Amino acid sequence: MTSEGNGFSPGVPGAMTIEEALAILPAPTKALKPLAPSYLDPEEWRPAGARVPPGWSHLRADALARDAGCVYCGHLPPAGSRAPLEVHHIRGHRVNDLAALESVCVLCHRVLHAGRSAAVYGSLALFRQAVVDQNTIIRLSWHLRLTRRIDDRALMTLLDLAEPAPFRMDRPYLATLRGYVPARYWLLERGGAG
Repeated sequence: MTSEGNGFSPGVPGAMTIEEALAILPAPTKALKPLAPSYLDPEEWRPAGARVPPGWSHLRADALARDAGCVYCGHLPPAGSRAPLEVHHIRGHRVNDLAALESVCVLCHRVLHAGRSAAVYGSLALFRQAVVDQNTIIRLSWHLRLTRRIDDRALMTLLDLAEPAPFRMDRPYLATLRGYVPARYWLLERGGAG
């Protein structure tokens, strides 16, 4: 065990391997949607100070109840969590019907909004290489941070994240990349319940 008490020390004999990490990762309780870095066209961003649409609180509650956790990683935060689930507008803020909404955790939401998260706020790092797919990066991030208190350096080493890549407004290009949200940015953009 390392001095941080996380049981992981990169490059040290006995360090956790990706196979060991995957073996302790709980299986998803439902089918997950594939996740890849993407962006919402800036003209579809909700303007700062925009009013919440009528009936939003009920629509949001319906989406959260329907999905029962993040649709990409399965994360379901405990009640009262500092990082509750958010509701993602699949086609932009103007489309407010239940079919155009999905429940997402804060980490998956950063990946879905890579343009804002990576290019504007710097809260998402993009890489050309990883040892697992995007969904598994998020699932391992939640699990190992919460249960083993693994820090970013150890987690990024475990995930074999390499070859940093810049953000480009090009969805096919982004689909080839993997996004990583450093721990200090989990709550960065939380202004309201999205």
